[in-house]
Amino acid sequence: MNLKPEGRLAEITSRVAFGVSVLDVGTDHGYIPIYLAENGLATRIFASDVSVGPLETAKRNAERRGLSDKITFLLADGIPEEAAPLVDTIIIAGMGGETITGILERAPKTLKDGVFFILQPQTKLDVLLSFLRNGDYCDIKLSEVIEGRRKYTIITARRGV
Repeated sequence: MNLKPEGRLAEITSRVAFGVSVLDVGTDHGYIPIYLAENGLATRIFASDVSVGPLETAKRNAERRGLSDKITFLLADGIPEEAAPLVDTIIIAGMGGETITGILERAPKTLKDGVFFILQPQTKLDVLLSFLRNGDYCDIKLSEVIEGRRKYTIITARRGV
């Protein structure tokens, strides 16, 4: 049985174009990469996390579903250097806007122009938007999704001007 995301995770995965190479930064349980792999939506999938515990949980979740060979797991603080030149889409969701901004500020120089970002800040939306609007990002779009009693904002943007 396929994992079917709901609410904000469904909204995030719906923004991934078919056949791209994807990196999920701060993967936590690995639900987004697992969904993408189960449904054949991405050609290459990376999942990274700054902490060993969540990354191991994501690996175990992928193993249980027979997807270990479809997802590359990386321990990294932010966007991993080895994945940066290989990805078309980067997802950073479920952390504060200041944290996401810091990750984008520290992005490896090997990250190519035109990379598509799907960002979902939990807090400090204004900080992240200011960074994107004043930086090397274009095609910035916002959408909202309600999950339970909470409203989430999802931002899409492209690197380059």
